[in-house]
Amino acid sequence: MRRSTDNYCFACGGENPIGLRLKIEERDGGSYFQTTLPREYQGWSDLIHGGIVCTLLDEVMVWAASLKGIDTVTAEITVRFKNPTPVGSSLVGKGRITGMRGKVIFTEGELFADDQIVALGRAKLVRI
Repeated sequence: MRRSTDNYCFACGGENPIGLRLKIEERDGGSYFQTTLPREYQGWSDLIHGGIVCTLLDEVMVWAASLKGIDTVTAEITVRFKNPTPVGSSLVGKGRITGMRGKVIFTEGELFADDQIVALGRAKLVRI
């Protein structure tokens, strides 16, 4: 199955009016983005919602595979929250492939807010 896109992905689609509109690029052999999120994505006062943090990590890890020409979907994801993620902070996401076994791609991701680590992710992706 080949993945197709209509540019409406919640995380990276430029056509989605309520999406995150991440611009992900290849850097240091993995995936990378920089963004700033407004208050519309908060949970507790002045903090980005934890589900949005998970989405950011999921996206950067899937893109680590996608940038290598491997189409995947997430089968399993684990997120470790290290620090709160403030609304309006400069967010940087980094993802990389850590291994492959058959149809399974293993990835790791990091999310930084103003140069401080806020969350770490690990995912098992399945080729489609």
